[in-house]
Amino acid sequence: SVVVTSTLSCSAEAIDSLGEELAVSYDWSLSSGLYLGSGSSLVLFDAGVRAGDEVVCTASSTDSYDLVSTSEDMVVVENSLPVVVSVSVSSDEEDSSVVHTSGVLSASASAEDADGDDVELIYYWYVDGLLSAESSAQLDGSLHFERDQEIQVEISGSDGSGEGERLSSE
Repeated sequence: SVVVTSTLSCSAEAIDSLGEELAVSYDWSLSSGLYLGSGSSLVLFDAGVRAGDEVVCTASSTDSYDLVSTSEDMVVVENSLPVVVSVSVSSDEEDSSVVHTSGVLSASASAEDADGDDVELIYYWYVDGLLSAESSAQLDGSLHFERDQEIQVEISGSDGSGEGERLSSE
């Protein structure tokens, strides 16, 4: 799929009526007509393209009689799902690496979205491998876990168009 971080390539062959190969030039634009650049490839992020844009490559050649021939192809830029790049968990205890059953664990994460969309974090808490009903950034020990249980959180990001992959705490 084509997303804003993609690099597109355009390729065409042109042959005149005598069977001679002709030089081909390439121009890139949005379907709205906004010019993006020239050359056989286009880095979408550098061109300021957004999800939903229709990107057109126009290949042109001119024969020895100054007859111009063009052909074009178009792709639609799809949404890039958010990526969670880091996850951390701490407790409300004096030593934040320790939690008692009366304590609260807090998860935090950072996420990126190549499209620049706002990202909502989604939390999946696991107690001894079983998914907890809690879906906020905090897990209250007095409600959700007992001594010696293993706690893990997975966090994903949603940009309103879809949910990205989950990243797990260690």
